[in-house]
Amino acid sequence: MHKLAENYKALSLLHPISIAETNTATGVDVEAYEGDAMVIFDFGTAAGTTETLDAKLQTSIIGDFTDAVDAVTISQLTGTNGDNLLAAAGFSLDPKVKKVRVVHTKSSTGADLVQATLLVRAQKGGATLNSTTPA
Repeated sequence: MHKLAENYKALSLLHPISIAETNTATGVDVEAYEGDAMVIFDFGTAAGTTETLDAKLQTSIIGDFTDAVDAVTISQLTGTNGDNLLAAAGFSLDPKVKKVRVVHTKSSTGADLVQATLLVRAQKGGATLNSTTPA
């Protein structure tokens, strides 16, 4: 039986941040990972009464995103004041991809808290792959 924590790595694509309209995160290096992956978008406290959030995960083979490809798209995640919503999607990470990033676009200018995490399969797993010690 495979242990999740010994075979998959959690990478932060976007630390919790307050955004007002559109946010494009910097790229995260994923050259050491391939195959099964899952992106998790966290739409925290919404500022307005009916906010919508679109989020996408982009990949780049070159690494500078001039060749950005939308690998995962989440459309119209809707929340109201105080809602905390998660959206997750699995995809296959091409071994040629050097970097990934997230882009969030929301429906209004009120600030919302967003976060994104990538769960990737490690080429070499082990008990120390995910440490409980903050980096």
